[in-house]
Amino acid sequence: MSVGMLIAAGLAVLVSGSISGWAQDVAPARVSFTTPPSKYQDAPTTVSGTMNMPASQADKLPAVVILHSSGGVDARGAAYAAALNKAGIATLEIEMFARGQTVQTHPTVQQNMPHVFGALEYLASRPEIDPARIGVMGFSWGGMLSIVAATDRFTTELTQGNRRFKAHLALYPVCWIHSSVLEGTAMASPHKFMKLDPDTYMKFTGAPVLILAAEKDDYDDSDSCAKFVAEANKSAGAAFTETTYSGAYHGWDAPRDAQSTSPLANKGRGGTWRGYANAEAGERSRRDAVQFFAKNL
Repeated sequence: MSVGMLIAAGLAVLVSGSISGWAQDVAPARVSFTTPPSKYQDAPTTVSGTMNMPASQADKLPAVVILHSSGGVDARGAAYAAALNKAGIATLEIEMFARGQTVQTHPTVQQNMPHVFGALEYLASRPEIDPARIGVMGFSWGGMLSIVAATDRFTTELTQGNRRFKAHLALYPVCWIHSSVLEGTAMASPHKFMKLDPDTYMKFTGAPVLILAAEKDDYDDSDSCAKFVAEANKSAGAAFTETTYSGAYHGWDAPRDAQSTSPLANKGRGGTWRGYANAEAGERSRRDAVQFFAKNL
C-alpha cells in the first residue's frame, strides 16, 4: 500500500472515530541522538525521545517531530502521535528539558534549536523515514520553536543548508512574542528566552506554517496570531496560515484544567493564565493536525 493510500485510510478513520479510539498500533520505542554542534551550546548533548511507527509501514514514511510545552512532556504529545500514526505518519516526541521547569529556568529558544534540528537529522538518518518529508509541531513553547525552526537563519546554521522541515504546526505559540521579533523590540525584552533580532524573521524556508490559536488565550489578544501571520507573510519565503478556535483557552487539548502565572502572560505584562481543557477543541485540533501534515508531507 502506498503512503498516499495509508494517509487517506487514516483520514477516513479520523472522520468517523474519536480520539478515545486511537490506541498505538506499534509499541513506542525509546531512542536517543546527539545534537549538532552549535554556538548555542557549550557542547553537543544527548537527547531522548519516544518514536512511534504506523502499524502498516510503506518503504519510506513521512514523520513529524513533536515538541512539548514549557511544562515538559505530558499526555498531549501521545494523543497527537496516535492520530498521526493512524494516518500513516511516524512520530518522534523529544524531551528538551525535564518536567518541573518554568519559563524562567528552562533553556532559551536558541538553546533548544539544536534539539529540534538534531531530531530532524536523526529521523532523516533512519532507513524507514523519507528525509524530504519530515514536519514539526509543538505546544505553546514547542509551538514557538516550531515557528523559529521555519526561519532560513536557524535552518542554515544547524543543517548547513542541507536539510529542512517540510511543514510546521504551532499550537497556541504566544504570538505577541513573534510579533515583537518582527517589530524589532524582542532584543530589548527583559525575558531571556526569545531575544531574536528582526532579521531572523525576514526570511523563511518556504515551508507551510499553520498556527492554531485560542480566542481566549491569556497570553495574547484574540487577534494576536492573525496579526502576526499577516505581518510575517510579508517576509521572504513566508507561507503562514492561521485558525483561531472560538471560545478556546491556552492549552485546550491538555488532559486537565490548569491555572498558573507567567511573565509572558497578558502580552508580557505578566499575570495569570487559564488553561481549560476542551475535548471538542482537542478533537478538532488533532484532526486539523493530521489533515495539515497529510497534505503537506
